[in-house]
Amino acid sequence: MIAFTVVFFLLGASLWYAGNAKWGHSSPMNFPCEITIIAILTTTLVAISTYVYASDRSNSIKSQYTKIGVKSCKLKHQASAGEGDWVEYLSPGVLGFQLELDENDSRQDIQLLRSNGTKENLNFFENATSGFNHLGNKAEWRINSEQPIRLIVKMYSSKDEKPSPQFLFVSRITPEKACVVKIIDVSKEKNANEASRKTSDSTSFMNCLF
Repeated sequence: MIAFTVVFFLLGASLWYAGNAKWGHSSPMNFPCEITIIAILTTTLVAISTYVYASDRSNSIKSQYTKIGVKSCKLKHQASAGEGDWVEYLSPGVLGFQLELDENDSRQDIQLLRSNGTKENLNFFENATSGFNHLGNKAEWRINSEQPIRLIVKMYSSKDEKPSPQFLFVSRITPEKACVVKIIDVSKEKNANEASRKTSDSTSFMNCLF
């Protein structure tokens, strides 16, 4: 509310100065000064409006969590004898989306399922570690105006290092495509969860990493 009050005040001030300059209510010597004031007020107005928009957008984005652990998912498909040890699990999602948890040779990955049946492989393990891994037991959906816009999932790498490396995958979801846009190494980020949300809520366009 305060921000909007300031915006309208500056807008009114800009119009007042512009009116004075147009109708000659100030001396010619003051005209350059008034033009400078108008420019400053306009720049400030744009800056505050941008801040208000970003603030409102951030406040409108909410998190919703769903479980993706093997024990929380429904068995979808499983390898028959002689076909290996791959398993596919179906996990409930949000607002028409679901997640498929794929496990093969002690490695896990995620696929995004849309309500129209489209399946998109996010390729987590292929681009973080070639070793064994397992995913966290929950997925965080960032939702804006009843539309999922980002997906955040944690991966634990089962390397011999102690503690095991952890990565947060931030995926962008648009009507056309879903893809990973950021991989955050938890060990190198002081507050990885907040960093992942900040990245996910960014208003700038984020390119797919792969």
